[in-house]
Amino acid sequence: MTNEREHGAADTEPTTTASKRWLSTPVILKSVKRHVSRDPGLVVPFMVVGLFVAFADWVRMRDPIPASASDGLSQTFSVQYSVFPMGTARTARRVAAFVDLRLPYLVGAATLELLVVVAAGVAGWLTITRALDVERCRSSLARYLGGMSAVTILPWMLGSPSIDVESLVFGALLFLIFVLVLVRIFLVPGFLAADNRVKTALWKSVRASSGIRVTLFWLLTLFGLASWALAQIPVAGGLLSTVVVGPVHAISLAVVVRQTRMENAAERNG
Repeated sequence: MTNEREHGAADTEPTTTASKRWLSTPVILKSVKRHVSRDPGLVVPFMVVGLFVAFADWVRMRDPIPASASDGLSQTFSVQYSVFPMGTARTARRVAAFVDLRLPYLVGAATLELLVVVAAGVAGWLTITRALDVERCRSSLARYLGGMSAVTILPWMLGSPSIDVESLVFGALLFLIFVLVLVRIFLVPGFLAADNRVKTALWKSVRASSGIRVTLFWLLTLFGLASWALAQIPVAGGLLSTVVVGPVHAISLAVVVRQTRMENAAERNG
């Protein structure tokens, strides 16, 4: 399927014969800007989700169920990075807040938290598939939401466990391993949105990240810092964090995945 977006990409992006080493952080961000300039509708899904995140913050602050500031907002410096495109809410509820709740309050509070995750997942999937210009199907949405739920809901249910490390060397080693894993799985949401199975998406992400690991590191750092910094803004922080970081993250994934698919097709064609 060929449309105006594809012709625009062909005019402004490198050819398929180029190595993906061209994908530097500035180039990817410039490509994101071009995508949004050609198709402003790409930012609409996360604008809607941003309003919902702000509404969820408002509800958490005013209902009787205990809520606290999101992880990192009380710290002087923090990187709030998510594997899947989304922003950082200003408030959060811990699992302990749900213990011994009466059924109506439990259902209401759990529904709100679940809807925030699902809404962000749908927005990310819509944005990536639109930027990639691929056919949308229920299977890719189901896998995308499943993957996002696994990396957001499961840690939340475990109480967002943290590791206290007294040794600076050991701590630096753990941080390095954590960053290397994040870089390797950075592209998983993009490949899931392109209707790859979970195992295939993981394999393709690891393979595609080779050669651009430094670029992906700077992207995940940039997104994490921006998400944290914008969430610090009183009242509108959750909205701004979601509206700004969400679409940029999602379109960046589409840019890299598109180039990877083009290179693979060129290799198959000789």
